[in-house]
Amino acid sequence: MRKMGGIVESCAIKEKDLVKQTNAQNFLKLLNTMGNSLVSRVAEENRTQQQRSTKIVLPKMEDINKLYKHINTVIERCSAELNNSFNMKMWLRLSKATLVQIMLFNRKRPGDVEKSQLSEYETLETISKDATLFDETQTQMARQFGRYITRGKLNSPAPLLVSELNMNAITLLLKYRNKAKVSRDNPYLFAQPPGTSRKFLSANISLKEFCKEVELQNKNITATKLRKHLATVTGTLKKDDIQMVSDFMGHSIDIHNKIYNQRAIVKEICEVGPLLLTAVGDINAPCSSQMVSDVLVDTESVSDVMEIDTVGDVMIQETCSSKQRKNDKLSSPELSETCEIVNTPSQSDDGCEDDPPYQPDLSIILECDSNTEDEEGHSIATRRERVS
Repeated sequence: MRKMGGIVESCAIKEKDLVKQTNAQNFLKLLNTMGNSLVSRVAEENRTQQQRSTKIVLPKMEDINKLYKHINTVIERCSAELNNSFNMKMWLRLSKATLVQIMLFNRKRPGDVEKSQLSEYETLETISKDATLFDETQTQMARQFGRYITRGKLNSPAPLLVSELNMNAITLLLKYRNKAKVSRDNPYLFAQPPGTSRKFLSANISLKEFCKEVELQNKNITATKLRKHLATVTGTLKKDDIQMVSDFMGHSIDIHNKIYNQRAIVKEICEVGPLLLTAVGDINAPCSSQMVSDVLVDTESVSDVMEIDTVGDVMIQETCSSKQRKNDKLSSPELSETCEIVNTPSQSDDGCEDDPPYQPDLSIILECDSNTEDEEGHSIATRRERVS
């Protein structure tokens, strides 16, 4: 809207139409002062409404497993044929299969994998077989996978785990790269053969092609849904483990829990639901006694809570325990153990007016017969009043 207003103003200046120019300038002023909040609010409401009404269907584990195994089979067949002789069709299919499998296994964004460069893959690291690891699982994983780091979203590092099968496939892709007529100036690992404007293969398009080749219950599998699937199945892990998964996926822990993790309905129904039933007094609620004791508070056991009671203009301030904070302002320590009641000079506890305050007569003679000392050593004068 602001751009359109600027165009109208420019046209009015060229046409020397002062009325049209003034109207355009007034429109831009109103848009800058009042339009931004109004348009932003409407757009935000529409966006949130669309998000609430959109139902997210995550792919099932069976479909993911079928797709993963199918891509493995494709890589093995294409690699076997390319080991015998070069075939352009097999080379391109092998490149797409390797690209999709790395993205599917690592649950990365499409751009993190498809924009991988040759220089980044050359920094591939593996764990030495002689390294001392904690258990057999880690030893097995160290033998099967390597890792290289590519550029992720907002220039963040995006680690990619590559299996031994993928390493062998990439070796074949690099071997026949010249025969596939890929330009030497093309820096991308999964390079696109000449004939298109793109320099690298599209991970999204390749994923859709392989989903059509397999009999899946839901063929609409995308990279975002795969990422949400991983965040959901790992939602019951410990906090440190969830932090590790979110760091590997390339987003913050808040985004991981609020956007990608789809277990909100499980928590709200299965965990919050029993608490709500218990709160309304349902004795048959499936809520443990420990959970009830942590949530429900016995108000009768709270006896030292600060109370403020107003009756007329009378205010009872604090409790005896809180009064101890003012010991330094009191001359006698015995007063710190009592509660202070402050009455206004106009009314008493029963709401009736008191007698006017006592006004001493000037004829009063104060005499100090003797001096005494309190427990703290302060001098206290004992006064006697004699009325003449």
